[in-house]
Amino acid sequence: MTEPPSTTARSGSIEPASSPAQLAKAGWLPATPWSGAANQLRQGDLLVGYYHQLRATGDEEGPAPASETSPKLPVLLDYQDRQVELSGAQLTVRVWHGWMTVVEQSCEIAQKAGEDSRMLVAPVVFRSKWNGAHWNQIRAGAVPSMFFLPPADESTKSRFQARGWPAHTDAAVVLESTTCVSRQLVPSAVFGLSGDMRAALQAQLVDFWSVRGWMRSKWAGTLEGKRISHVQGTYEQFLGPGRLHKIALEDDAGAEDEVTVGLVFAP
Repeated sequence: MTEPPSTTARSGSIEPASSPAQLAKAGWLPATPWSGAANQLRQGDLLVGYYHQLRATGDEEGPAPASETSPKLPVLLDYQDRQVELSGAQLTVRVWHGWMTVVEQSCEIAQKAGEDSRMLVAPVVFRSKWNGAHWNQIRAGAVPSMFFLPPADESTKSRFQARGWPAHTDAAVVLESTTCVSRQLVPSAVFGLSGDMRAALQAQLVDFWSVRGWMRSKWAGTLEGKRISHVQGTYEQFLGPGRLHKIALEDDAGAEDEVTVGLVFAP
């Protein structure tokens, strides 16, 4: 399934200012979402630094203050543009400075070659700066490119010395804006995600970078009434024995979708 439903995946709604304990009780996230900073950077660590985008002249506005309130166009606040020329092309380097998350695997950071300066990071956006009903979808995990982070109260900020992190507001990691920066531009972490939250982040990364969101069984009803336009076999097998097939779907309005199904055909 390439895109989950645009409604919340759970019944009822949780107010933005709910505590992590309330969110955990409702089944939204682990009971302990945060951890202190470690001596070495890990996946899921939170820090303040630089992230960027290389842009063409006259490009779309993109993630910026002028963006619409859509879960696909997060507001990344203030930036600076600098013009560069390379191989005859006029390019723009847009740079932001703010909260971001390490998305690279912790083991890859630990095993990095000494001369390797690369680090993968993704910016964090806050509901207090980018409000809207789309946060229900982000919290439900229905936006593959966004990983939800719960509100942190003043006690949490004090315990982890997270000065500058906005209190009492939802946040999210913008996976679609993941960028590669120099290790010299990635300072020590301010605080980080707990082990359970890092596992949830890894699951979201798999969804985003592989299939743009696995369809859950609770969304199976969204397939009803759609027509199969074609079936394409793959080389992937599953226990059965059988092979996975990609089934292309479309509805009466012509909107297209796709689902991967394990099929066993009779001889």
